[in-house]
Amino acid sequence: MMLFGTVTLYKQKYRIDASRMDLLVTIYFMYVFLRGIFQHINGVTIIGTTTAWLQSLIPIFSYFIASDLNKKEKKTVETLFALFSFISVTVGMLNIKFHFLPAVGTFAGKLYAYVGNNTFVVRGYSLAGIALITGFISGFSMCCLIDLDINIKRKAVLFVVNLAGCLYSLSRGALAFVVIAILSYLIFRCLNGLCLNGHYKISKKKALCIVLITIPLLIVAIVNLDKITNSAIFNRFIKIGLSQSEGSNNIRTEYQKIALSVISKAPIVGIGYGFTGYQAINAGIENTINTESYILSLGISSGLIGLLLFILIAFFSIFKSRKDEKNMKYIGAVIGMLAWSVMYILLDSDLIGLFYWYCIGALNERKHNE
Repeated sequence: MMLFGTVTLYKQKYRIDASRMDLLVTIYFMYVFLRGIFQHINGVTIIGTTTAWLQSLIPIFSYFIASDLNKKEKKTVETLFALFSFISVTVGMLNIKFHFLPAVGTFAGKLYAYVGNNTFVVRGYSLAGIALITGFISGFSMCCLIDLDINIKRKAVLFVVNLAGCLYSLSRGALAFVVIAILSYLIFRCLNGLCLNGHYKISKKKALCIVLITIPLLIVAIVNLDKITNSAIFNRFIKIGLSQSEGSNNIRTEYQKIALSVISKAPIVGIGYGFTGYQAINAGIENTINTESYILSLGISSGLIGLLLFILIAFFSIFKSRKDEKNMKYIGAVIGMLAWSVMYILLDSDLIGLFYWYCIGALNERKHNE
């Protein structure tokens, strides 16, 4: 059994052994819990309030689970996740071509993306759901695979298929998450090497692998440059993705201005849960505040107190674990998710929230694990 805010009982011989980060996360959990309780008591609720509240609350439990896992257990969890993502993405992409799943609901393939020249294309999806979720689980799988100690051929296959799933989801946020996460990983690895050794070391085998992979990819890219620059993926991610005049980019800026004005009206504890995000939109709530930003939604829902606690947990987790190489991929994933959350309601999903708090927990792994 897991004792909330402490460690697994059998590992600690029934002793409470909470770290400072455990206490900080517990304070955040209790604040979210009490904020929701008082909101319900005061009657400041709408359709979706309870759902939005629990989607902020429940994923925090994965912090305590992940922090109690040892290296072998993390390897099992992350390998299985990458494998299930591989299967999910493969089935989804095959269904786009062969239509063997029921043509209703999630698998109808009716979610399209604008790729320029008045052209819309079907976005890749998976058994996990629509394109946005597919793009994220594929990207998160690639983060899990970094430095994962499994057979190199299996890792390559899992990585390539999940990369395809991320690209064909045509989710700009998911690709941005992957790029930011991997860049953060590389930067922290390099800084870590420079600080500890005076220079960053890389084995001859790794250097040779990088060269053997990079050169063929560059050759293929150069030979097919025209096709690449005219492809739907290039148009979606580069031409449209970087254009401020593109519809969703422009709308997000306006949403953020409105969100800031709402935060200023109740800056300390916010206005409560259920008024922002897709729960409120899907419930048809009048005057829904669509922020397109989880960070701003958090500020609206739980105020500056909740937002400050949330940011402090991420900051201290990264700061205290930045010199340990095994934590680099989790640091990259956390930074990537936080960056995406500025421009999208990423953690509005309890599923993705579980991934986020898993990484935070992994960064705060208990030292007693063997």
